[in-house]
Amino acid sequence: MTIEFESSPEGARQGIAEHERKIRDLLAEETAICDDALEGDYNQERLDEIHKEIAYRKSQIEKLKGYLKQ
Repeated sequence: MTIEFESSPEGARQGIAEHERKIRDLLAEETAICDDALEGDYNQERLDEIHKEIAYRKSQIEKLKGYLKQ
């Protein structure tokens, strides 16, 4: 899950874009799991993993934004 981005403004912007893209993908997966739950197929473990990864990626976005403000 660790992603290294070049220590430059452009690298930080690319990192933010990559984290945002992955968050969108994770939210889509979360929606699909919740939709499946309506049909009886429920995967709480994966939902927990998704929530942890989203939180991690949001924290990385904030770090990268902080770098850009310097």
